Amino acid sequence: PKFSAVANRAVQGADMAWARDPNSFDILKSMLGAHFDPKKHRSGVDFAFALGIRKADDLIGPVLARLIRERNESAPIVGLNVSGLIYNDPNAAYSRYGFKADYREIIHGFVHWLMQETDARLVLIPHVMSDPQYTESDYAACEKVAAQIAEDYQSRVFVSPSTLDQNQVKWLISNMDWFCGTRMHSTIAALSRGVPTAAIAYSDKTKGVFETCGQAEEVYDPRDLDTLAVVDGLRSSYQRRNELQQSLKTSLPNVMARADEQLSVISNCILDLSKRKIG
Repeated sequence: PKFSAVANRAVQGADMAWARDPNSFDILKSMLGAHFDPKKHRSGVDFAFALGIRKADDLIGPVLARLIRERNESAPIVGLNVSGLIYNDPNAAYSRYGFKADYREIIHGFVHWLMQETDARLVLIPHVMSDPQYTESDYAACEKVAAQIAEDYQSRVFVSPSTLDQNQVKWLISNMDWFCGTRMHSTIAALSRGVPTAAIAYSDKTKGVFETCGQAEEVYDPRDLDTLAVVDGLRSSYQRRNELQQSLKTSLPNVMARADEQLSVISNCILDLSKRKIG
């Protein structure tokens, strides 16, 4: 691939550069060429793994707050992040990203199956909090999805508010029994808290993040798969949620340890640079 001259100069001139997954690290090394230095150029994990949580049970409504407090294995709580970018502008999915599958039909098909065939509660969780009038708004997309669900199921459907900050959204996601996201950082919020997770992903970067947690098979790419194949994949992932949770318990400690080490190395580098400048 051809990298822009600006990006090349940025990484070559940086005192330290990190990649968040092995594939990204290979790209970083290609950008650096002969300038690659293993002491300065490192492979790590996405910083979002280290993001903390803050309770928001007073902001999500009393019914949903009670469901979270009284978790019931027979009625799992499912979190679904819907990308406003794709849902609100379906033409972009085809023209800009080369989708083979129909994103809206994926969301509607999976939600219909979940409501009809399971006793799960569904929480539609926006992760990009743009004003609802903008195409980017996940909240507007989630509201549209909720509105098309049959009246018989409306008591089992919730839309989380657009007023939650990143720590509060991560807290909410951490309380799901299974989660599916299109926004990559919504899936990191789930993975980092040990929540069994699937992704509807149209960027290779998501696959790299899931690979770091041993969950690469839970990424369903609408550029490569048709609509039915993605819906079937999500159904299978949901049904395997207990197995996936056990897998995450095995892989996650190493990922979180890497995140802690990465923060430590970067902070020490910044301190050393500050001392040199002061000196």
